[in-house]
Amino acid sequence: MKTFDPARKRELLLDSCGIDLCLTQSFAETQRVGGLASSADTDLDVVIQCLLVGFDEAAKKILKKAYDWLQVAISTEEKPRHYAQDGTEAQRFQTLSLCNWLLEGVHDMKNLQRFVAHEDRFLVASGLSKDKVEIALISHNYLDAGALERALELITKTRGLSLPEELTSIRNEAQMVYVLCRHRLGLDHWSDAELQTAEEKFLTRKMNGWLIDGHFGRAAEWMKIIYWKEGKAGLSPKEAVLKAYDHLPGCSPPEPISQDS
Repeated sequence: MKTFDPARKRELLLDSCGIDLCLTQSFAETQRVGGLASSADTDLDVVIQCLLVGFDEAAKKILKKAYDWLQVAISTEEKPRHYAQDGTEAQRFQTLSLCNWLLEGVHDMKNLQRFVAHEDRFLVASGLSKDKVEIALISHNYLDAGALERALELITKTRGLSLPEELTSIRNEAQMVYVLCRHRLGLDHWSDAELQTAEEKFLTRKMNGWLIDGHFGRAAEWMKIIYWKEGKAGLSPKEAVLKAYDHLPGCSPPEPISQDS
């Protein structure tokens, strides 16, 4: 199985399809094809990669571009080629909340709640409210938004999503969300220490796969949930992102360097 390689990731980011492509992309052409929001999504993945390998200056530049383009997409109600009523809007507000976290170190509840409102409408209209793949993919965003009861409702009513009977039986994101929601609502008997152990095992099981498969935004969202704790843990967003290395055995974050070094 492949393992995440920070040195190799640096090489790829310095290639023509990495940082430079993000920073030289044409705003006018991207807007013409309705791609501002999707470009911002892609940019955020590159931002997380840059933070993971110490390209902090490039991360700041790309993050600011992603934020600006996303604001235009939202204000103009951009319609991409593959538009899904409410689903498209939900994704934008989720992306904006992540931008604001990385830019300002804030828990952007306003846009997280907008995400939930649009996503709920999308799930009903699309018939995906009981689709196990869809619910597994978005349940952690409901958790981050504080929509704990709604997250539990979606998970428990979705056929095919098994519920963990013990902390040691957690195998997927929906199960981890289920446990965390119940714990925050005071509906279980687990101690904080037991839950922390379960979180660490879950992240260690998932982290390398997320990074190898290109799910950098998802990895960052989980680092925000588990380690940043709505700003109460005393970590900066970058420090929270770098906690990913706690779950990559034998792998350490490289020293920050300038993109031009």
